[in-house]
Amino acid sequence: MLRLSPRSARALATAAGCLVAAPAAAQAPAAAPTVVERPSSAQRTLSAPVAYVGLNVWVGAASAAVRAQRRGGSVWRAALAGAAGGAAMALGQRVVGAGPSGLRVAGVQLTALGANVARNAGDGVPILSDLTLPLYPLYVRVRAGTPHPVSVRLSAVAAVGVVAAVARPGAARLDPGESLRMGGPVFRSPASSLDGAGGGACVEHACTMGLHLNGVVMYADGLGAAGQRRSTLRHEAVHLTQFARDGVLFGVPGSDGILAHGGRAGRWASRWLVADLALPILATDVVSELASADPARASLYELEARAMMR
Repeated sequence: MLRLSPRSARALATAAGCLVAAPAAAQAPAAAPTVVERPSSAQRTLSAPVAYVGLNVWVGAASAAVRAQRRGGSVWRAALAGAAGGAAMALGQRVVGAGPSGLRVAGVQLTALGANVARNAGDGVPILSDLTLPLYPLYVRVRAGTPHPVSVRLSAVAAVGVVAAVARPGAARLDPGESLRMGGPVFRSPASSLDGAGGGACVEHACTMGLHLNGVVMYADGLGAAGQRRSTLRHEAVHLTQFARDGVLFGVPGSDGILAHGGRAGRWASRWLVADLALPILATDVVSELASADPARASLYELEARAMMR
């Protein structure tokens, strides 16, 4: 979720107006420098992309090692392949966060590919033999050489996100162009922010420019918000990669395991539905929000998204 203070929004709008009305004003002498407090070493570490590259590598290696240990396979071999998958997840996030908008969907799929590699490594199967690619609210499963090499299933959590986006006040409409670039549904709101009951009224001196709702992105494009569109969409796209990482690595196999024990009804449902409720990294983010004094900026997902945009 990306927030912009109303004061900053007004300052940007005023500056833009001055540039148009009086270009020479841009050459005015600069004001006296202000003293800026330097961030602590811990703050610099938490804002560095390399910290979250390491997090992704650790997630991939640890999840693969645990899976291998449970099935009695080679833990070290699985961990090494899982670490490679984690590196691919981080690369996908960087492509989305720092690359051109035309590569967003590629970055999301690269993140998902890395999650597939880590999951397959842990399961002891060829790392590209069973791929789940997110096109929310759907998951496309590709298994080459099987009787049904391609199948499509509905993400239960992403379906809830679509319903929440459609039901949200504010007359938001699907943006087909951004949806294609994102690889998932993107809704454009004509309001100046996504705060309040659809009217765009900012809350607690901050404006919500964008939201990610379980595989669905919304952004404000009204007065004062259009200038933030590019950075807002980039920020929310990183959140989409976070959701894809959690869903492919944990949500999909968790759903398969649950539905497999549901008898005939469960096996029937597993053909078209992914009950992707097991999302441990998202749960960790929720806990970090509850523990943070500034959850809009200091939660796990927010820190990672901002770092991957640097």
